[in-house]
Amino acid sequence: MKKRVFSMILTAAIAVTGMTGCGLQKEYKGATLELNMDNAWRSEKLTKARAGYNFVHAWDNNILLSRSDNQRTLQERFQFLNTETGESVEFTAKAAEERQKASNFIGCSNVVEYPDGTVGMMIYEVDRRGEGVVRYCVEVYDENMQYLRSVEIPEAVHQNAYIYAWMDNQGNWYCEKDGGLTCYNQDFEKYGDISIPAGLWIEEMACGKTDGTMYASVCKDDPNGGQYYEIYEVSAKDRTMNSTGVFNTKESIEKQTSHNSTRVYTVGDFSHGGGGYDFCWNTVDGMYGYKDGEEVQAISWVNSDFPIGGVSEAYFMENGSVVAVSSNFTSPEYYLCTPRSQEEMEAVKLISLSTLGLYSALETAVIDYNKAENGSRIVVVDYNQYNTDEDNTLGKQTLYDDMLNGIVADLVCTDGMHFESLAGKGLFGDWYELMDADESFSREEYLQNFFHAYEYDDKLQRLAVQYSVHTAMAKTQFTQQEGMNLEEYRECLRNLPQGMDFYDFSNRAWMLDTYFKDNLNAYVDAKNAKCYFDSESFAYILGKFGTLPTSDEIGELGEEWAAQRMPSYPESHLAFQENRAFIEDAVFCQPIDFRRYNRLTFHDEPVTMVGIPMDYDEGNGGLFRADFTVSVNAQSEYRAEIWDFMKHLLQEEYQSSLNDSFPVHLGALEAKYDEAMHMVSAKGYFGVSEVPIGESNAEEMGKLRTYLEGIQTAYYYDETIYNILWEETDKYLAGDQTAEECGRMVQSRVSIYLSEQS
Repeated sequence: MKKRVFSMILTAAIAVTGMTGCGLQKEYKGATLELNMDNAWRSEKLTKARAGYNFVHAWDNNILLSRSDNQRTLQERFQFLNTETGESVEFTAKAAEERQKASNFIGCSNVVEYPDGTVGMMIYEVDRRGEGVVRYCVEVYDENMQYLRSVEIPEAVHQNAYIYAWMDNQGNWYCEKDGGLTCYNQDFEKYGDISIPAGLWIEEMACGKTDGTMYASVCKDDPNGGQYYEIYEVSAKDRTMNSTGVFNTKESIEKQTSHNSTRVYTVGDFSHGGGGYDFCWNTVDGMYGYKDGEEVQAISWVNSDFPIGGVSEAYFMENGSVVAVSSNFTSPEYYLCTPRSQEEMEAVKLISLSTLGLYSALETAVIDYNKAENGSRIVVVDYNQYNTDEDNTLGKQTLYDDMLNGIVADLVCTDGMHFESLAGKGLFGDWYELMDADESFSREEYLQNFFHAYEYDDKLQRLAVQYSVHTAMAKTQFTQQEGMNLEEYRECLRNLPQGMDFYDFSNRAWMLDTYFKDNLNAYVDAKNAKCYFDSESFAYILGKFGTLPTSDEIGELGEEWAAQRMPSYPESHLAFQENRAFIEDAVFCQPIDFRRYNRLTFHDEPVTMVGIPMDYDEGNGGLFRADFTVSVNAQSEYRAEIWDFMKHLLQEEYQSSLNDSFPVHLGALEAKYDEAMHMVSAKGYFGVSEVPIGESNAEEMGKLRTYLEGIQTAYYYDETIYNILWEETDKYLAGDQTAEECGRMVQSRVSIYLSEQS
């Protein structure tokens, strides 16, 4: 399925040079990426919505919420809330109130809206053995949720089973059961069936046209795996289902939140129209509407101060407001969203931020800054919206093209980009200038070598405020040398004791993928556009990989041998404790992680930080890996406001609040060292449960402190170089070239690429 590039690009979110946005425009003297705030709404928490109540239905200006009243009866309690007047009513279903004892009343499966303005709650109960539905009825309520009457649903309709049912704007019923859609009039007299193609089912329906046509969100299998939702028009009159061509995606969507983890969300909430749209749906990034054949983003969540993926459901009210349900691993919270006024937007400074995906830490910082309402707002423009399933590089290419053509935001999140190709073109300002111009800020309070690692041409053109540390560890009995060059590294590997592998090997493809993805710094000096793939070290390591079995070969060699070559993750650490493996890649997200590796992997035997071998490195082989990096437009008129934003993230209070990253502020960093010395447990091998690791001490934390102060290099990764590596190593593994020839081919191709980018 092709992921649509929604027309919000043209009409709601971004208006780049050559395009004119339809809303509140601001002219930029410095930044030239134009934007508007049509889809950035204000939100106010609905404080009368009861905690622990889950969303059931929205209609007119009302929402209905529910919660389980008690585990014994399973009886649901409901709360009706008018979002316009604030009126709130709590009640239980009449079917439950009629019973003096515990019953098998389950709750409300759906809510329908009658043409006369009343609403019906579809409730059901099961028999006492839980073997089937014994009763289905509709309890009808007025506009204030005052009970009016009950309407029994005939057994012939529900057939003692759970049903999905909806009502059109003429009072007719649509019931889905056993893969079919049956139509009834208001009195449940059947008047037709609509065939649902095999393998499809209806997730949700919503009122459509005045002639009774409904819109349905239909689940379909994606030929490439997974599922997605497509919107259909359903006509009871014509007994037809026809696709609108709108894809209401509900496949898994990954949002990169840090360099080594992802969050996965599913999207596809579908609702009746509102705000002038025929129908609407919610996704991780915003709420969309459909009208006159066009798909438009109505609300951008991050630009409305919600995290991407943080809104689980969203619905238009009759008065044009939107109720957003935020329930990111917490009890649902309900917000009323309204458009910002023109007067408000004319008074605020709009600071543009272009990204290729929004990293979680930066996203949180932007939302907190905007919520402060200090006269400025950061507006996020995510270029990944240009990507398609056929080409997931379109966003990156569009961002490059825009910037090279002078269309530049005030702030640019440079992660995922070839930073060096832009750094020499005068687009970015020097953060050092902003730091030194601020008398209240002192660089001496910070880890200076961290800033140095991100310099380019002696300027700090990208700024990071939090990071992890990447290195490699080995027992000191086998090496005491930190910061090896490629030749020293190769000789160390050649002289390992017999029977010891330099890695905890699994299989060939896994090692090629893992080693080169995490160790490009060993062979690429990005700042100076040089590479070292024609080294003996590269050929030697590639040769070692070439001797490894494939995953298929491992499966053919028996379970015992396979268990040794592909051990479970905890068991793999035995290879280091038993001196069967030399190098352990290590990632420290906080000081306690150093203690965790020392204890769990090496059982407190002396270790050496071998690091990543580099011929060009000034330090000890360690790498800083920033959670995100930000560059400032050299011509932005909001440099003072931008510095205030970034300075807040550098201040000790914010730095001390970091939980899964190292701070760059020295005072906050010392506090983290001290905290680690009093922790006696840490996340285990899978990062879930806490395991005992024993207390650290000043000597151990002192070693880590010294190591951090000796790191001079930032982590480097480039997808193009990685793809070149895979293409050429495939030829080597197929026997079409030697390891040395492979190294020379990679060297030639990567050298040309780096030259073109510099």
